[in-house]
Amino acid sequence: MIVSNSAANRNVGPVVVAPLTSHIGRQYPGEAAVSVDGQSSKAMADQFIAADKVRLKTQLGTVGKADMQALADAIRVHLSLAK
Repeated sequence: MIVSNSAANRNVGPVVVAPLTSHIGRQYPGEAAVSVDGQSSKAMADQFIAADKVRLKTQLGTVGKADMQALADAIRVHLSLAK
């Protein structure tokens, strides 16, 4: 999931990405259960990276507001940020 803001995504080469996995059995702090176009996944904020946009091939889908909030909360936990 792309987690960098839209302005940065439009103007800068790399974007910040939280990898997704379909292995959803166990969820650790810094991870968020999300649904990408109806498919259950886990976004791993504890493994986010910067990736050049040219490496991103296709959009897998979209997530809802609640899933984005869950990922934002996971990022806060991972980085020990106040809410």
